[in-house]
Amino acid sequence: MAAKGVITLDGQRHEVEGMVWMDRQFAGMPKGRSLKDGYNCKWLWMNLCFDNDPDVISLWGVTELATGSEHCWASVLHEDGTQSSAGVDPMVGDSFNVWESPVTGMKYPTGWTISIPEWEAKLTVTSIMDEQEIASPNPSGRKYEGASQVIGTYRGHSVTGHCCLELVGGWN
Repeated sequence: MAAKGVITLDGQRHEVEGMVWMDRQFAGMPKGRSLKDGYNCKWLWMNLCFDNDPDVISLWGVTELATGSEHCWASVLHEDGTQSSAGVDPMVGDSFNVWESPVTGMKYPTGWTISIPEWEAKLTVTSIMDEQEIASPNPSGRKYEGASQVIGTYRGHSVTGHCCLELVGGWN
């Protein structure tokens, strides 16, 4: 969505405006558990924004920790406001460049190979730097929020872009 406002850095105000992503999730915990017990899954989320294509993709991968079962999907917002969704090939096995946090000991993949056959998409996502962990003292609050680059093909043509790579849950 379009947004504008003011950011203050080192006491200096800067007016900013542009496109932003609103992230909101809902989840239910199994009866008798709470987040203080930790997650029963791990997930990755990416908001793929292309430099040379107006489509914007929200991509999800959720792995159940007890079974290792991975569920992946994507939705796309087209320039005309319509949306569509598609399945995504499993991604955890195609991750690479694992970074270990010196603060929490968590291990996060910082590179991903993504395939969305229905959209003729073969994409590589890589973090622009490793050290992008939110190192909460509460294990349930630890996550990786990594500014990342995107390169590959989408709908039969070459694309480049950026995204935020979010990794939450048991990535060890």
